[in-house]
Amino acid sequence: MLARPSRPYASPVPTTRGKRSTFALTERVVLAAFTDASGHTRAELGQRTGLSRAAVSAAVGNLMASGDLVPADASGSGPSRGRPSARYRRADLLAPVVLVELLHSAATKVSVIDAYGVTAGPLEAAAWSSTWTEWADTTHSAAAALLGGRSPRGSVLLAPFPVREGTGQPAVHAVERERHPGRLPPNPAWLETDPRPALAALLGCPPLVLNDANAAALGEALFGAGRGYRAVVHVSVRDGVGAGLVFDGELFTGASGFAGELAHAQVTEPGRFCFCGGRGCLATETGGPGLARPLEQLYERPVSFDEVTDDIARGDPWVTRYFRDLGALIGKPLSSVVTILDPDCVVLDARLEAAAAPLIAGLIATLEQRCPAALVSRLRVLPGALPDAAARGALAAANAAQRQDRPGLPGAPPLRIPSQ
Repeated sequence: MLARPSRPYASPVPTTRGKRSTFALTERVVLAAFTDASGHTRAELGQRTGLSRAAVSAAVGNLMASGDLVPADASGSGPSRGRPSARYRRADLLAPVVLVELLHSAATKVSVIDAYGVTAGPLEAAAWSSTWTEWADTTHSAAAALLGGRSPRGSVLLAPFPVREGTGQPAVHAVERERHPGRLPPNPAWLETDPRPALAALLGCPPLVLNDANAAALGEALFGAGRGYRAVVHVSVRDGVGAGLVFDGELFTGASGFAGELAHAQVTEPGRFCFCGGRGCLATETGGPGLARPLEQLYERPVSFDEVTDDIARGDPWVTRYFRDLGALIGKPLSSVVTILDPDCVVLDARLEAAAAPLIAGLIATLEQRCPAALVSRLRVLPGALPDAAARGALAAANAAQRQDRPGLPGAPPLRIPSQ
């Protein structure tokens, strides 16, 4: 069986000696020193709290890792010789971020997020298969209603397809869309090119476009079950099977954004033809995207996921076996990922809830059969800890983009609809 490694990867975040309760108290004291959105250096925090330099450094490191603190612009720190001291701000005192999710069902969901996850919403907007005018109008209205007059500092568009910076929706399907209407993901004209300029004008703030599975992986790796591990593979299942790869806290998306696309890895030969041009892909063999359709076929009627998890808790043999078999099937392409990349942690979609246990059992059985024993013996397979992992990851990505490209970003202009 897979076992926890005797010495999992130790995060470089500094720690102090003593019990965790002492750490938490020190961190609360440091957080309390931030009374507004302005930034403070570690020296200033020591003066405001009376804590030692080592204690402040340890607390700041832990709070940065947890997302409670983010770097601030050092340009306003006053005259100084040499390199200016690093400054920090409380994330929950910063302006919020607008999260726009394009769902496999073609719906659009709009939320507002901050350091504590989703704080307002979601509200539904027009399907992303709509024209730009209709989609933009309803997305703008939803965002404005949720913000209540506040100005966002950024926005993140989560997409259920591979994302490469500076490009639009990729052409990943080999078949002709006209021959299979309604069977392929929407491909509206406004997504054929880079949507970021239009999003910036629409929401009045710097935009990011991120694959939804990658966002969930980043959230779990930084703040959830994968925290403290060096190489994390997160597997999304509920809304479509896909994986996100996070190494040393950084997303790896490949040369064209396609890394982690388990859905189009072959699992049977011969198998059913897939719209990507392959045969026997995981997406076609699981009946996806998502679990709604295959579970409806299993139950022979529409069924809620709460009912499914209740049946698993009662030991229903059919649905328990379904998820164990699903885990075994996902384990086929995942075994190659484990063998090639040598991760120390695999995290499963937290939204699986009770269904995670049988799925993990099937997944482990396949990994033990297909992977080298040395790799399997030190690999940890865990259920996710964050149902809102994608939102947490989206916020982390927005924070990182702001630090790297737009330090000290001023207040965003009012929301407006672009003429397009």
